[in-house]
Parts: sequence; structure tokens; C-alpha cells
Amino acid sequence: MRFKLLVIMTLVYSTAILQAQKPPTKTPKNENIVADSIQKLPQKLIGVARATGDSVILRWAPSTVGMWLALSSSGVVIERFEMDATTKQLSKSQRLTPEPIRAWDSLKWKPAVQKSDNPMFLLAAQCLLGEWSVPQTSTIESFRTAVGNQGNKFTFAMLAADNNPLAAEGLGLRFVDKSAKRGATYIYRIYPSNKEKIYRDTAIILCVNTPYTGGTAPVNLRADEREGRVLLQWDALPGASFSGYYIYRQAKDGKEVKLNSLPLFTLVQPGKKTYTNSFEDTASGNYIPYTYRVRGVDMFGSESSAAEIVAMGRDRTPPPAPSIKKPFGYAGSSILLEWEMTVPPGDLAGFVVMKSDSAASRYYPLHKDYLPKSATQFVDTAASEDEPYYTVIAVDTAGNSSALQMVYAEVRDTIPPQTPQGVRGTVDTNGVVRLIWNLGAEKDLLGYRVLWANQRDHEFTQKSNLVLLDTVFTDTILIQTLTPNVYYKIVAVDTRYLHSIPTDIIELRRPDVVPPETPFIRSVFVEPKSVHLEFAPSGSKDVKEHRLERKIPSETAWALHAQLSATASAYTDTLVIQNTMYEYRLIAIDSSNLASLPSPSVVGRPYDTGVRPVVDSIRCVYDSVSNSVKISWEYPSKPVDKYWFVLYRAYDENDLTQLAAVPSTTREFIDTKLFGYGRYRYAIRMISERGESPLSEEVTVAVTR
Repeated sequence: MRFKLLVIMTLVYSTAILQAQKPPTKTPKNENIVADSIQKLPQKLIGVARATGDSVILRWAPSTVGMWLALSSSGVVIERFEMDATTKQLSKSQRLTPEPIRAWDSLKWKPAVQKSDNPMFLLAAQCLLGEWSVPQTSTIESFRTAVGNQGNKFTFAMLAADNNPLAAEGLGLRFVDKSAKRGATYIYRIYPSNKEKIYRDTAIILCVNTPYTGGTAPVNLRADEREGRVLLQWDALPGASFSGYYIYRQAKDGKEVKLNSLPLFTLVQPGKKTYTNSFEDTASGNYIPYTYRVRGVDMFGSESSAAEIVAMGRDRTPPPAPSIKKPFGYAGSSILLEWEMTVPPGDLAGFVVMKSDSAASRYYPLHKDYLPKSATQFVDTAASEDEPYYTVIAVDTAGNSSALQMVYAEVRDTIPPQTPQGVRGTVDTNGVVRLIWNLGAEKDLLGYRVLWANQRDHEFTQKSNLVLLDTVFTDTILIQTLTPNVYYKIVAVDTRYLHSIPTDIIELRRPDVVPPETPFIRSVFVEPKSVHLEFAPSGSKDVKEHRLERKIPSETAWALHAQLSATASAYTDTLVIQNTMYEYRLIAIDSSNLASLPSPSVVGRPYDTGVRPVVDSIRCVYDSVSNSVKISWEYPSKPVDKYWFVLYRAYDENDLTQLAAVPSTTREFIDTKLFGYGRYRYAIRMISERGESPLSEEVTVAVTR
């Protein structure tokens, strides 16, 4: 017999049939179900079924080597029960196998093997009929070796049965119930024949005979496009029904080839929630797109739907690195880089020049597009000491870049820093001068020097020989002096001690140390649309103005509301909103811009009188046909609060009474409830949530025959 035992199957294999469904926990209520159907011990004979609509395929497997050997010779018996769809009762048992189903003998295997070239079928024959080694010595190690060989044959036999239906039939592990009716529900019992006395167990399978729709595809198929090859990977879950996988490749011409003649098996690691399968196509070439399909093989030997992906091998070989010459610095902020490539590759696309503040990382390109492959130099006109590291990388047409080779460039700085900007200063009543200015943008900025003088035409001298490392400077000057002002200049200094042009002269006036007298708000008068303040101005002679500040009590910050003259004694605030509380205070400012203490604050709230504009242009027209009066009016005002209209009516000499209320969008009303002939008087009032208008003028209409 010509058998081939394949070395690739030495992977640890856990056959999917051992992961199939467990038998029902309850024994069906039928007298033909014997007591040994109740599984009290751990299950050793496991079965699964696949309905096709026309038939039911049964597959089973023992869980141990000994049971497999015993059942291969003694066989199993298959019984079937049909379940009523309405009552859920079971029919009497029907034996489907007059003779036990057992493994083929050598006489049946031999002609089948000679006609077959399927490796799974040949593997099944080798595992069943191949010689079993018997220990020649009685050592523990010899027995371990024999048991291990038997275990491998058992594992490979179960593997072959999963991947080839004929192999499963030859091993006595498969049966097709062709008498099953479409749509019927069956319970199958598979148990050893009476000849088997040691391994007694029963597999019970529930099956509804509906057409098989096909298995789902393997999940999460992905591709790693490598140099001249493609690595396919996909995920599997514990308990999945695939016992192996086939990989197919389709070219642009539509021709599809199977890349593995034997199913690809998964190495299962106990305890892992997911595991990854992989297959590498080493003959894909570069830039030849293929459609790859992965199909799983289940325990019935059927292939699933395909997981599909398009991928191709790619050029992953980077070009050689350019040889960079020593950089040359000039003009204070320019660096000339030069390089050469002894043997440029044929697929060279160009060069990229980069720089960084670190020798090992953070490099960024200095230009947008690739430099041409003929380029040999580049000038960086924005060089600085903070980023002295440069590299030049070569890039090929596939986007592969050469290794990074760093060079250090020294920048020759001959440019002084810019003149400081935004200089401002103050002098307080104690003669303390505070100067502040904006920080310069130069990266090599070291600090600043402060120069001063008592007269504008005097020579300016340094306040300190040290370079100031801040943008704030504090000085103390004499206040009791006839010189009214003090003068300063600021100079920037870089790390090479190059000095900028000094700033313009900063002139600061020595302070008036006495603030003005505080004004006082004497009274507050509120009107519907204004708040009137009367106050006593500051009594200080050098007051140049009064500043009125206002805020809402809930706010914390005061805002300047009005600037008043030094002699003003009253102010009316008309920029107000009714029913809003305002808080006021007054501050006096003298000629030295000294401010008095704020006056005690006062509050005022403009009130709403509640009186709204009167309704006008009322017109009343009697319609004798409908015996009704149509009232129309106009109201051009638009109150901010919600409002409506109320109509009043009087008959003859009676008093006005309320007739109806209409929404604010309405400008007419038809009175159909007339008392009879006579004289009717009408008037209208607007009413809002916070007020109302006076009653309008009465309009009279006569109702006659």
C-alpha cells in the first residue's frame, strides 16, 4: 500500500469535532430511550449533524485512543427519533444501521487507496492500518514512546476525517441519513454496538432538517505586503468550526490557483481567547496585485465562504545613504550642505534635507518636494545654533528612504539682536520705577542692559554691569528734586555679546505723591428711562476730571461710564434698561493722573410705570346680512413682554363690559352675539404681563333694520 505520512502535520491539532455541541441535558420522554442515554459521566463519544434539506450528515468521534481502536472494529449503532412539531412528543426509535458502522477493513481500503491521490484519505489509511509499535523492553520510556505514537495516529486520523468525507467514512466516523424528511426535527442516538463491552457511551444530537446555507468566512483577513511576498493573517476564535484552511490566489486574468494542497492547521494554545493564522505567499513578486481568498474547512470536509483581500509584494529595499560632506556656515544664518552618491540606484526618486535640535530624533524636512536625483547641495538660509544637526536621505520611487546619517553644522552669528519693543514704565509715589518690555524673538538672545540719565541731553550710563535676564526692571529714584523727569533706554544682548541699537528715550515723570480728594454722590433720582445723580465734586485744585464708573451689583468689575469735568455736579444716565439695578461710584483724577479713592457707591433702578400705548384707529362696521359687527384696530407698538388685547362692549346706555380677549397677533374681531337692534359702543385695551394701556376711545355703531 502506498501511504504518505506528511511531516507538516506534526503541529498540535485539536479537531473541531471535539468542540461540537453537547447532548441535551434532559432525556426525551420515550420508552425506547434506554437508561444509558443519560450522560452521568464525562462524555467520550461526541457527535454533530448537518442538515441539507434532502438528507442529514452525521459525524462523530471518540475522545480517546483506546475508544477509537475499539469502535473501529466493533462499530456504532445509529437510531433516530422524530419529534412532533406541535406536541413535542417523540416517535418510536428507528434503527438506521442494521449492521454497526465500523472502519473499513484492508480489503476495502486497498482499491480505494490505489485510485486516490487525496493526502487526507491516504493519511487516514496510514493511521488506521499502519503498524503500531510494541515496546521491546519493559522500560517506562519505551511505553511512553509507544503511547505517544498511538496518540499522534489518533490525532491525525481525526484530522483526516475532518478534512475529507471519504476518509471519515473509511474510519467509520460518518453516516448520511438519506431518508430524512425536509423540515422535520430529529434526535439521533449514536452508541457502541453490543460487542463493545468497555467503552460504553452515547452521543445524542438534535437536528432540524432545513437546507444548509453555507459556513461563514474566516474573520479579520489582513495582508502584510513585503519584499516580493505577501503575508496573510486572519483570526480564529476558540470553538470555531474550522479544522483547517485553504488559500487561493487569483490574478488579473481571473485565473485562480490553490496555494496549499494540504489544509493549513492552527496551533492552539489553551487559555487564549483568540489566535492568529498566517500564510506567506513567497512567489507573489513586486507590484503584481492578486486577489487572495481564505476558506475554512469544517468537520464535514466542506469549505466555507471566502474571506477576500487584494494585496501585492512591494519594493522594501532602501537606497544607500548619501555621503555628506562637512557643512559650511556663512552670512550669519546660512549653511551649505553638500553630498554625493557613488553608485545611485536605478529607482532613485530624489533627496530630502532635514534638520533637528537633537542628533537622534525630531528631524523635519526643509523643503516640500523631493530634490531632484541629480542634486548634490542645498542651502539652509534660516540656520541657527538651536538646530545644528542635519541629514540628507535618499528616497526611491517606492518611498523607501536611506538610513539617517547626521552631521553637525556650526553657525557663525554676526547679526546683533533687534531693538527691544513695547517698552513702558511707571513711577510710584515712593519713587520706585518699574520698566517692562516685550521679550525678543531671537533664539540666541542672552538678556538686556538698562541705561539711564537725569536729563535728555546727558550721557546715558548703565544701571548695572550685569546683563539682565528678564524683561522687567525695577529702579528707585529721588522724588524730592527739582528735576521733574527721569530718562531710560533698553539694549538687547545676544549670546555672542552683540548689542542691539538702543530703544528711543523712555521719559518718566516723577510722581505727584498726593492723590486728589474723594468726590461724593449726594442723591439719586430714578425715572422710568433714566437715573439722575447729583454729587459734590472733589475739592482738590489740580483735579482735571471726574470718572463715573458703573456696574450691575452681580458683577465684580467696574466699567468707565462717563468722563465729567472737574466742576461737574450732576449727571443723568439715559443708557439704562427698566427694572435693572445699577451701581455707581465717582473717582477724581488730577493733573498727575493720580486717582482719588472711589466714592461710596449708590444704586438706582429705572422703574416700569406699567402704562402702555393706547390702541388707536378703531373701526366698527355692521354687516346686516350676517347680523354681526366687525371691529378692527391698529397697534404699532411692540412691547417686549407678552401681551394681548381685551375688547369691551356696551349696549345702548349700559356700561362697558368685557367682550373678548384676543392674542397679540390679531387686529380684528367679529361680534356675532348682538342683543338686537340698537346702539353698540366698543373700546379696546392692551394688557401685558407687566402693564396695560388706557382704554381706547369708544367707537359707536348703530344696528338697524
